[in-house]
Amino acid sequence: MLDDVQIDFYLNYWIWNVRYNEERRSRTFIHDTFAFTILREKIAKNLPPKPKVLDFKKKWPLIFKKQKADLFEKEFWVFPIHLKEIRHWTLVIVHNPGAAIRKYKHTFGKDCRILLMDSLTNHPKYREYFAIEHPNIMETIKNYLQLLAASYGYSVLKNRIKSVICSDITQQENCVDCGIHLLVNVEYFTYFNTLWTACATKDLHEMRHDVDIEFNLKTGKTRKDFQELFTYLKTNPIINI
Repeated sequence: MLDDVQIDFYLNYWIWNVRYNEERRSRTFIHDTFAFTILREKIAKNLPPKPKVLDFKKKWPLIFKKQKADLFEKEFWVFPIHLKEIRHWTLVIVHNPGAAIRKYKHTFGKDCRILLMDSLTNHPKYREYFAIEHPNIMETIKNYLQLLAASYGYSVLKNRIKSVICSDITQQENCVDCGIHLLVNVEYFTYFNTLWTACATKDLHEMRHDVDIEFNLKTGKTRKDFQELFTYLKTNPIINI
């Protein structure tokens, strides 16, 4: 199982510098591996169970500092999420957050889409756990979106915020590859294949990997590739790319 240091490195250094070009970097915001956990704790502490608009306006300074850049101008927000209870990594990609804001509602499409990609979604052992946890994750992201909007003084169009669980993505074959699936999902769906961004929201639950990527994940080739990369980087640190 990959740890938070490896995941942060791959997302915020390797993908950011090696995969993305300047245009892609300008349209993407990648959170670190602790961001979601901290957000959830602070939201639970400071917001009521069913917050109103005034709650978001009053409470956002207690939850985070105002961002200098306007994150609603981005096309993608990436949230790597660690679920401590089951020692598992999952992923949320928010596509087109600006659609939820009156000012930006047609930036990259009609809807703001919160996509949850979990490599154990269909595992019978975790079905009851995820029936509760996945909606809770979505609700935290929605609350964060409304808090962030309040920090900028924006009005939120709640009917444009859609949640999608991508249940057709490749599922892991063991109990240790969740971090690898997370990294592959970020790399694939924000870089190698972004055709899905033009799809209707109602069809996004059917998002899948290409056959070769699914094959490599299921046969262990992807795990081996990551092991070789991280082993190489231990003895050959990258200074400049």
